Amino acid sequence: METLNLLLILAFQTPWNRLDLQHELGPLKAPGAIALGPADSLFVLERYPAHLEIFSRNGTCDQVALAWPEDFVQDPIAMLVRENQVWISEDTTRSLWCFDDQGQFRVQIDFGLWGGSPGHLAQATDGIWVVDRFLKLLLRLDTVSFQIVEAQKIPEMVREPGALCLTPQGPVIVDEMSQSLTNLSTQSGFGAWGDPPGFFDGPTDLVWQDGLWVCDRNNHRLQKFSLEGQLLGCWGSHELWPHQGQGWLHYPDQIVPWLGGWAVLEKLEARIQIVQVSDQPAKGSSNTKPHFGPQLAFHPQGFMAATDPAHARILIYDLQRTIPVLIHQFGSRGEAPHQFNRLSSMTFCGDRLAVWDERFRRITWFGFDFQPEEEVRYNPRLSRFIKSEPLPKGVPDGSILLFGTGPNLVLVNPEHAWVALMEERSKDWIPLTPPGGWLQPSDVEVDPEGTLWVLDSSSKKNSALFNSRSMVKHA
Repeated sequence: METLNLLLILAFQTPWNRLDLQHELGPLKAPGAIALGPADSLFVLERYPAHLEIFSRNGTCDQVALAWPEDFVQDPIAMLVRENQVWISEDTTRSLWCFDDQGQFRVQIDFGLWGGSPGHLAQATDGIWVVDRFLKLLLRLDTVSFQIVEAQKIPEMVREPGALCLTPQGPVIVDEMSQSLTNLSTQSGFGAWGDPPGFFDGPTDLVWQDGLWVCDRNNHRLQKFSLEGQLLGCWGSHELWPHQGQGWLHYPDQIVPWLGGWAVLEKLEARIQIVQVSDQPAKGSSNTKPHFGPQLAFHPQGFMAATDPAHARILIYDLQRTIPVLIHQFGSRGEAPHQFNRLSSMTFCGDRLAVWDERFRRITWFGFDFQPEEEVRYNPRLSRFIKSEPLPKGVPDGSILLFGTGPNLVLVNPEHAWVALMEERSKDWIPLTPPGGWLQPSDVEVDPEGTLWVLDSSSKKNSALFNSRSMVKHA
């Protein structure tokens, strides 16, 4: 608690400064990872087609074909360049891959053979360090013999090991579950989940550069700390529309110190920004410009709800005009039952709107007072809070999708292939499981007769529909 209070004090004492954009590298198609190479070069892993783009300090770029098993590098986690070797950890194959600097294949180390999965990488004095995310091990790999020569158990206090970097006081690792940093040598750490400066929401990368730099992805910023956890600086602002200007980021994934500044990889934008940290205050995000989330909800009377996760709010539009007109907005960031933190999914169930908050793992219900016989103007009292309820026991972890089926609600967890129905007057979830189970449920609709249909699609080659009345597959 004392550490948390200290972070809160430092958050209000530390200036939030801007990043000055120098230029962008590219054009890029689907960058998956970046790494510092020899002679101050920057290696960029392009996922499709699989190849390396190597940028020199004078701005030239060489393309190197990568002898990847397929054309597409599906899910790279990290890349590290050591002398003439390029190491890539990849999630789908659960393997650590090695290529030479000309893209020729050297070796594949399949962590799945012993139940592991490679994660982030770091330079070692005589090899490389590899995080085994599944077995919670820190492994040192000899890059000559390609053998694991040392294994350290990651402390139990680190529940989901993530990004790793080496510091003068030992290796520091991210705990993705608690959103904190831990020194593996001293087994001490700092950090907590939140959005004020000094807190984290999705720390995806760590770099030691005269301090501990953290890529704070979901807060759209970079932060710098001492090894004792003192916040030394905070840079960046959330970009609300493409190429908004200097100092704006959109879900940064990785940072590399380069040419006196920083190379910042943003996979969603398919770009790498080269930025310099500034001592000038950052520009705040404007509440007048929405940044829409991934899902929309439609009401039969001609209204549309859209999430704005950047501002923890929901926007209501009237679709009966020539163009959609904003008639209502509600929501704020906080822990109260009517507030949001990480808006993820929503749907209309009759005249009620169900909203899923992924951070608090709860469903919040709102009612609406529509007047379809009149032309609806902007109405600050259009919505009303009804209740907020946590998920009952037995609902698997992971992301949740909500689908309205008339007055009822369907909950889908694609990651764990789980589907359940909650009827309007019942508080219990009714599992919906066809013979043989689901593969990857992804969408739900109700036909005019009131029959619930679930789309089960594990790939483009395998799709099926299930009727909830008979649970019979219709391929």
